[in-house]
Amino acid sequence: MWSHRDLGWWGFWIGLVALVLAFPLSLLANMITPVVQNWIAKRGLASLVKRIATLEAQLAEFEKDPAIDEVDDHILWGLKRAEMTAIGVGSTVMLVLLFAVEMLTDANSERFKVFATIVLIGLLMDLALILRLRYERDFRYFRSPRSRKAMRTAIEELKKIRDSW
Repeated sequence: MWSHRDLGWWGFWIGLVALVLAFPLSLLANMITPVVQNWIAKRGLASLVKRIATLEAQLAEFEKDPAIDEVDDHILWGLKRAEMTAIGVGSTVMLVLLFAVEMLTDANSERFKVFATIVLIGLLMDLALILRLRYERDFRYFRSPRSRKAMRTAIEELKKIRDSW
């Protein structure tokens, strides 16, 4: 039933999957971290007070530089969306090439399998890059009135929870 029973074969494929998934999973961990920190802070009064102080310090650091206005924020988001769209178009072109090569060649050949593997790895990397571009904290994030407002809202919610203790 299983044609490859040796550990070397399984180790290679598990290692390849781990290598491909390492970057997207690290991005996911970085996106979830603030949510988890706020949840942990809600569980105890000392950690809640510490989390509020941390967020207030971050907000004070943000407000050292002037905020960009809404127009600049939308322009910068538009540029970011254009970049993500270009990456998506590149992914679509790779898929079209994959199907074209499949139709023109024998789908069971070793060359096609290597090409298909490379295309699939490229698609996963494109997805990871789009996620990175979407959630990275760059100039736009630190000066955006939207992110500052979200941070103020989070501070207010945590203070309400602190006051209810």
